[in-house]
Amino acid sequence: MDMMDMEDFDLSMFEEMGNQFMTITRVDDEQVDGVTVAVFQSTFDLGGMMASELFQGLFLEIMAAQGADMSELGMDAEELLGYMSTMFEDSTFIMEQWIGVDDYYPYYSAMYMDMTMDMEAIAMSMGMPADDDMPSAITMIIEGELSLYNFNEPVEIIVPEGAMVIDPMMFLGSGF
Repeated sequence: MDMMDMEDFDLSMFEEMGNQFMTITRVDDEQVDGVTVAVFQSTFDLGGMMASELFQGLFLEIMAAQGADMSELGMDAEELLGYMSTMFEDSTFIMEQWIGVDDYYPYYSAMYMDMTMDMEAIAMSMGMPADDDMPSAITMIIEGELSLYNFNEPVEIIVPEGAMVIDPMMFLGSGF
């Protein structure tokens, strides 16, 4: 936050946005290698957040404090907000977490984002006519999953011949 010069901002608004636009649901338990895991699904309404006065006010405040120059984009921050609201209108982000009921280990995580952009609405919000060559919509789907099974099992790592091995501590900075 120091790098962004945001120490004077009331960042509790992020928590309020999370409470307003995120739902967390515990669905049916699952089994992983004989271990019962609780399954939680968190759904975040990106479109609702982008269109909210709370987010838009915070966004404009941050952009102004940072002295953001939108001239390269040919628009001001309020215009950008309008495009972002239109672009993310039908977008949802879903995350699923599987947590061991007895050992509290995270066994599995997955995320899914579905973003369908109505290109005609975006063009109209930019004051441009719809183009016959333009697709009516562009859909992007992003999925990722992380399995964390086999706790405390030894891992055999085979370094490919000729591979350059980098010490991971190098990424943590010189403070270690």
